Amino acid sequence: MPVILKNNAFGFLQSAISNSDTVAVLQSGYGANFPSLGGGDYFYATISPTAGASEIVKVVARSGDTLTIVRAQEGTSALSFSAGSRTELRVTAQSVIDAITDRVAGKDQASEISFVPTGGIAATDVQAALAEVDSEKIAFTRLDDSDGSSLVGYTQGGTNATTRTVQTKLREAVSVKDFGAVGDGIANDANAIRAAFAASNSVLFPSGTYYCGQIGSGDTFFDLTNKGVGVAILTQGFVELVGETTTVSECQFFRLLPGVNGAQSHFYCDPIRFRDTGYVSGFPAKGLTAFRIENNDANWGNLRFIGIYCRDVAAAMVVANRSNTSIAANRVRGIFIDEVFVDNGNYGVVLAGQGDGVYIKKLITSQVFRSFFAYNVQEAEVSVFARTQKSTSGVINLGWFTEVTSGPPLQGMKVRYYTRDCASVVNHILINVIGPSLGTIRGVDLDLDIQDAVTGNKAVEFIAYDTSGGVPDTAALANVMTDVIIRGRVGHSSNTISSLANFTTPQTMTLLTTSIPVTGNAFNNFQFTTLRTFVPTWTASISNPVIGNGTLAGEFFIANGMCQVTVTMTAGSTTTFGSGSWSFALPVTCRSINLQRGSAIALDAGVIYYAGSADAAGTGLQATFDQATSQTQATIPFTWASGDSLSMTVSYPV
Repeated sequence: MPVILKNNAFGFLQSAISNSDTVAVLQSGYGANFPSLGGGDYFYATISPTAGASEIVKVVARSGDTLTIVRAQEGTSALSFSAGSRTELRVTAQSVIDAITDRVAGKDQASEISFVPTGGIAATDVQAALAEVDSEKIAFTRLDDSDGSSLVGYTQGGTNATTRTVQTKLREAVSVKDFGAVGDGIANDANAIRAAFAASNSVLFPSGTYYCGQIGSGDTFFDLTNKGVGVAILTQGFVELVGETTTVSECQFFRLLPGVNGAQSHFYCDPIRFRDTGYVSGFPAKGLTAFRIENNDANWGNLRFIGIYCRDVAAAMVVANRSNTSIAANRVRGIFIDEVFVDNGNYGVVLAGQGDGVYIKKLITSQVFRSFFAYNVQEAEVSVFARTQKSTSGVINLGWFTEVTSGPPLQGMKVRYYTRDCASVVNHILINVIGPSLGTIRGVDLDLDIQDAVTGNKAVEFIAYDTSGGVPDTAALANVMTDVIIRGRVGHSSNTISSLANFTTPQTMTLLTTSIPVTGNAFNNFQFTTLRTFVPTWTASISNPVIGNGTLAGEFFIANGMCQVTVTMTAGSTTTFGSGSWSFALPVTCRSINLQRGSAIALDAGVIYYAGSADAAGTGLQATFDQATSQTQATIPFTWASGDSLSMTVSYPV
């Protein structure tokens, strides 16, 4: 009962057939195009309408133009066809299979049929080939199982690359989406993220916004305590974590802590964004902090952050100690950050008694109370750009605080500070000591570029407080502030360097710029290695002189605890000379209890020069000339008139 094949056999239905008819009559004469069938013979025919689906039928008998058919073969459906529908013998899949079966029907076993393989199949007969294909089919049906990726090989490009499975390749990093995270900003992904960190030290966040839910007082979304060495947060594209604080107490997205008697180091984080939808602006109100890094139990460090970008948060990073009594022995150190950005928050970065060796390449803040806050830490370098500050005291705050009962002083701080658009009265840089007997601030290097138009701002202010929460202590304080250097420029004459403390080591306070005004006690605490100018006040013991259209000028510099000053007066036609002994105000108070003497020269214009001495004491500078009966005044050493001049130079301790 073989299948019969013939080329170019076709015809057209004489009349329409329904989907249940088993006889089809062809138009006259077309039956001869088809094979003649013996007992058990058959062929497959395809009936096709002019439009629509076709049907394969099995023709089991032909008498002239009449075909006896078995409907709906090879997965097709029995259909109704109109007269004229084309009917033809085509090679179908089943006809090929039947033909092959007929060809090998005389063999008892598939193994008796020879087979010449190609490709990677090693069989030498049909039975072996089919067995191998069947085993491969079984393997392929397992690819969508949980271990399917273990069945697929992977070889990296390049010389000496080894072959491993796709499963081992994909498991190099755990994705939060492996544990069900959605990343649409709506579904709560917190548990999925926690599960990912429980499974691996290296966790990947594909691009998305991951909502973490609400958080209460003092809580942490993701506590990485005791994770150990080599924790990594990896991101692809835009990744943002969003949480919602329900109280004003401090909370954290990530908390890093070595744990009891543990060690943690080699932490790495790709660029990542943070936002607190429950944040309410207002210092000292709290909110979510992106990273809180703590220490108490062991020295640890080497943390690398590529970028931390925050909006509506308490802080981008807080590095703190859990116990104030242990920070001397156990330190967090070595924190490297490429970029931090905070828009609308309380703090940028806080080093609260912890964080030695911190390098922040770029810290950008907008609408933040304090951009950078550091106390009792060593060796930090940061470049800060701040706009529209909210703080009224200390955009950058550097200090030594009484709450730290042991540990290092604040030292080795290098700060570059740029600010624009300041809308309130602030201390741009606040350097303070609380409880001066506790320790020293030393090695502070400030580079300033302050451009604002607010009257009364302090570029830098030094304050020493008597106790925590106390009042400024203006008594002379020894060894609390040393090796301070300030350079740069300010864009408003009221942006000054000011001091609410007198330090007894002024030779270590250096100002390397003439563009920043200095007021108050700061004069006594700095050495001015560049020549500065000032206009001295001219007084007399009975009635004061008036310079009129004359000129009165001074210049000075301070180095190694000594101030050298020169004052020059040239009388004009409207100058009046007062009565009594003259005195010219010094730029910085003379600290010596003894009279400090320099040189003076007076010119009686067109007549003669007079040589004498310049004497500095307290806040005043006076001149005395040879054979004069008293200090210089309107008629001594000659009667002063337009064109006459006086010049005095003296050095004295400050």
